[in-house]
Amino acid sequence: MDAIQVDNEGGTGGFGSAVDFHKVLHSIVAGDEKLLNEKMRDELFCPQLKPEGQKHVVTLYECRAKEGLVSFAL
Repeated sequence: MDAIQVDNEGGTGGFGSAVDFHKVLHSIVAGDEKLLNEKMRDELFCPQLKPEGQKHVVTLYECRAKEGLVSFAL
């Protein structure tokens, strides 16, 4: 029997209202520690890419913007 490949969708399946989503964001940004402790919150807001990786991301978005594939600026 072949194994079934399951893709990790990075958190899909979280459902709620706009009000609920606002409450989650507010809790995280306010740092009330209801959802994340201070260490977890600090990790969430620290840069995740090394400088070399950041350069590649900027280059990618610049190329895509020139092709009209993105409509926002970094």
